Amino acid sequence: MKVLKFGFKGQLQYSVACIHNKTYWPFSMKQFFMPHCYRFRQRSALTMSKADLVGNEILSRLLEKCQYIRIAPKRILMIGMTSHTMAEQLQTLYPDAEVILSDLAPKRLNIQSAPGVAHAFDRLPFKANSFDMIVTHQTLYWLEDPKPFLQQCYQALTPGGLCLISSLGPNTLMELRAASQRECVHIFHDMHDIGDMLAEVQFADPVMEAEALTITYKNIALLAKDLSQAGLSYHHPERSRGLTGTQQWQSRWKRYAKFSREDGSHPVTYECVYGHAWKPVETRATRTGVQEFSISPQDIPRR
Repeated sequence: MKVLKFGFKGQLQYSVACIHNKTYWPFSMKQFFMPHCYRFRQRSALTMSKADLVGNEILSRLLEKCQYIRIAPKRILMIGMTSHTMAEQLQTLYPDAEVILSDLAPKRLNIQSAPGVAHAFDRLPFKANSFDMIVTHQTLYWLEDPKPFLQQCYQALTPGGLCLISSLGPNTLMELRAASQRECVHIFHDMHDIGDMLAEVQFADPVMEAEALTITYKNIALLAKDLSQAGLSYHHPERSRGLTGTQQWQSRWKRYAKFSREDGSHPVTYECVYGHAWKPVETRATRTGVQEFSISPQDIPRR
């Protein structure tokens, strides 16, 4: 066994180890399809920057929004790698900050210029109050229930820290979903549900927004290639394990043709979701509305 040495050991709650080049997780892996996600993200590490154009565009738009948020973080955690230049983008925006990267797949971290830690998305291996800002990029839809993950982000933030979120909404790949006779597209979380989860784990002032991004393909078969190379293929453990035959592919693309435009191009819709929320500096009231205070008897005025 050898520990993956990506640096930043001081804030690690536990170590992530590697046995015979296969990741060993010292915690439960029951949530959703994390082992399947791990394999696909490992395989697509070298092709993600070129294939995941949507993920990179979403990150650029998310970081543009940071220019209007007043914060000077000293330590930033970036969760979810879709490009080999993500560390440079954050470092340009916050030149005085220490940037730490994390992802499920170690290979996605090995090609980065900043130190990183490999871990499962359903558990963060960091101590409480470790970061002034956490950016979770395209990670929530890998979790069946993102609420425990958001709770861990809350704990890892310092008081007054900022959590930035980018994800995909339920209208993503709606054309491919409609053209498929069986499930072959992720079920993405609605932005309103994400906002509710942020509030439930005690984040303050959660703000969510969404926009539609449409990409056109001249050859729709290239869509499946791009999704695979970006590590966005359908990875649910209950998915069909058989190969999709030629006739099935042809039938799917014929059904997809009803969405084609007059110039023969095929649209692909992505619902881009952005959000941010703050960890309060002071403890908020509990959900029941009851807050406890300690008052010294000497401080009680007498008549």
